[in-house]
Amino acid sequence: MAAKEFIYDRQKDKWNEYNANECKAEFEKMFGKITPEVLGCYRPEEHIDNPKGLADETYIDPDFFIGCLPEQILLNLKSGQKKYIKESFTARPSATKYINDKLLSAAKKGQTPEGLVDLGAALHVLEDYFAHTNFVELSLVKLANDKVYTWIEDIIATGANPNTLGKEGLIKEQYKIVAKPYKSINHTINARASCTPVVSGVFGYYDTFATLCSKFRQMFELPSFEYIPTEPGQRSFADLAIITILEDMTKGQNKDAAKKNNNYKGTDYAGMLDKYKYFLKIRDWKAKKIKEGGTLGTTLKFADIAGSTMATLISYPYALALNVLLYALETSVKEAETYSRDFGTDPTHTQLNKDDPAHPINDLAGELAVIAVKKIGGKIIDIWDGKTKMDEIAGIIDDVMSHPCKTDWMDKAVIAWAAKNQYKVRRLEKSSYIQIAKEQQQKLMAAIEDEKQYRDLAYNSLINYYEQKHA
Repeated sequence: MAAKEFIYDRQKDKWNEYNANECKAEFEKMFGKITPEVLGCYRPEEHIDNPKGLADETYIDPDFFIGCLPEQILLNLKSGQKKYIKESFTARPSATKYINDKLLSAAKKGQTPEGLVDLGAALHVLEDYFAHTNFVELSLVKLANDKVYTWIEDIIATGANPNTLGKEGLIKEQYKIVAKPYKSINHTINARASCTPVVSGVFGYYDTFATLCSKFRQMFELPSFEYIPTEPGQRSFADLAIITILEDMTKGQNKDAAKKNNNYKGTDYAGMLDKYKYFLKIRDWKAKKIKEGGTLGTTLKFADIAGSTMATLISYPYALALNVLLYALETSVKEAETYSRDFGTDPTHTQLNKDDPAHPINDLAGELAVIAVKKIGGKIIDIWDGKTKMDEIAGIIDDVMSHPCKTDWMDKAVIAWAAKNQYKVRRLEKSSYIQIAKEQQQKLMAAIEDEKQYRDLAYNSLINYYEQKHA
């Protein structure tokens, strides 16, 4: 996926759809070789995800998360944050510890590919603090509009729902979840902000589905209208994705000797992998013979061209339908989770996610992330240049990743953005989110209709082209 996004998609005039291995090699040349150690596995602290509900999966791989402790997801009533953000537990490092460890490693490795990988891993988590938590919404509550919805409902620790608390000055001290003193360039804050914790989303099954749908749509591109001759050994991104998934599923199935995992029952992934590799072997043999020429090569080439044309005619509508279906499912999951309210202080990743450019505060989250990255990344560059020491960074990280009421580094940017985007701020009020979900559904229906019309046009054009060529 990384090779496609950073190499193929940015240089499509240089590559064709069967240059996946070449794009992967180019990516590794620029950014370093992708190994299981570099790629790693999913761990919540590497994305500031709420670990609620995560089971111990170390029996699959010792690097997997060891399981969530009940105390990890409790609120720290002084810092106003979920504990997993800044507090580590046995074999369960906090998000800030992960950042500090990666920055320390980057500082030691210097400005090398390995050092840059560690720096990127640390800054990724830092950026997620603005994209995947309610920090930005809370900053707007603090400084601009106390009706902005923060994706928090009932708080057991204080016995309150911050959405139903009284007006400024009437909120009882017992409801406040952030210890004084507070910081603000205005020397004042909206009180509801001090009653609402910073939380991130629970990355569950539906969040995984919504995230992967868009990625798989990119991997499985629509068939090309042009005949593309292949070299032996060349692979498409779809080929690599299928092989990787089947190899991973085969590995997991082989480890499940007791056949307890329902994910593997009824399917022979090893057999599927062998069949797909055999298909690729035949394709390589055909490409080799075509390249060698001669009677057999010429015959295979004409058959390949004719077969490619027919395959496109047959597969294009289905491939297009798959893309539309994945888009529909992705959007439906997001819409369904937007309506959900039964989460207390544990909203989902999809509810808090601001990665989508269409999100009302995507640009503000990005602006704050840029400021934070410059603060931290700039210090690492200073360390590489011998201008400062590592021990100065921990305090900066702690301040940048604090509750909005406990820091003011972002106040100026938030106030300026809110003044220019009053309409967006109003759309962030709780009642507006239902309307946003409805608008997303309308866009989905319009997109599906557009895709249907495009499919019919493309299919008819292909039929006409084929009939003219073979008249």
